[in-house]
Amino acid sequence: MQTKAHSLIASVALLFLLQAPATAAPPELLSYQGVLLDANGVAVADGLYNLRFRLFPQATMGTDVFEQALNVEVRKGLYNVVLSNAGSNDLGDVTSQNPQLFMEVTILADGVTILSDIVFSPRQQLTSVPYALSAPVPPPPPPPPPAPACYTNWGQSSCATPFEQVVTGHLGGLMLYSNTNLGAAVPRAHPECVSDSALAVPNEYWPTYYNRLFRGTLNGQGVDEVATDCSVCCTGGCFVAVGATSCPVGYQAVVSGRLGGVEAVVVTPVGKPVCVSDTAGVVTAYPALANMSRLHRYGPAVSGAANGMQGVENRCLQCCKVN
Repeated sequence: MQTKAHSLIASVALLFLLQAPATAAPPELLSYQGVLLDANGVAVADGLYNLRFRLFPQATMGTDVFEQALNVEVRKGLYNVVLSNAGSNDLGDVTSQNPQLFMEVTILADGVTILSDIVFSPRQQLTSVPYALSAPVPPPPPPPPPAPACYTNWGQSSCATPFEQVVTGHLGGLMLYSNTNLGAAVPRAHPECVSDSALAVPNEYWPTYYNRLFRGTLNGQGVDEVATDCSVCCTGGCFVAVGATSCPVGYQAVVSGRLGGVEAVVVTPVGKPVCVSDTAGVVTAYPALANMSRLHRYGPAVSGAANGMQGVENRCLQCCKVN
């Protein structure tokens, strides 16, 4: 066996990279398959052989950049091994730092049938496939940012993450004053979150009016009185700041106007009022209808008692996020 062992030859049958799912990092493993034949081209006897695998950046001479020895089972001359980072160096580093690599296989002496190491030549050049080790799989693209959006948090002065509180205010809206309904100012439009920064109109505060905010009970057979606090919460985009004189930091006023709507000064406004630009051309003015389209902001809720109503300047701003 000693003489025969010295005349063994090794030929590379296949060299490939163990694949991983596309979403995973590439495994730093190399699968190497070879065949051991004697001088007559006959497969060596089945059994275990101690093989050493070394990678060199040159076809001859030089210093190896990777080494790993394995006890390999050979059947009908064929063997398969998986080289890993258990070797002398990191496989990923080796393949990324060397433009070409050559494999050298050695049968290590066992002191019985193989009395000295047998180095096979020529070294086998690795194909381009193993270099996939050094090409990291790109991470999946980050999820797209949420589309800019705004909502109103009625009854609370806070916003959910990641929304920004762009308006802090109290329940209110465009009102038509009436001497009916217990002398209260009767809402004639969709309620609005009127900014706490809205400028009060002198002599327009009625502490005895009932303008409270209620929430229906779960079974719908009753109501709960809740605080009249409100917040407008945004992740960008545009919103209407009712009663405000300026937009928050990071937002630009693209429209400056006053609340209005279809037939707002004559009958109940149709739907939600809109912020009508100050520069809109006036067709006909009705100055005599002084109390028909005032803006009011409700006072803080006081359980079981009137919570008051404050007249504020009819202002509005369309605020949009500045990129």
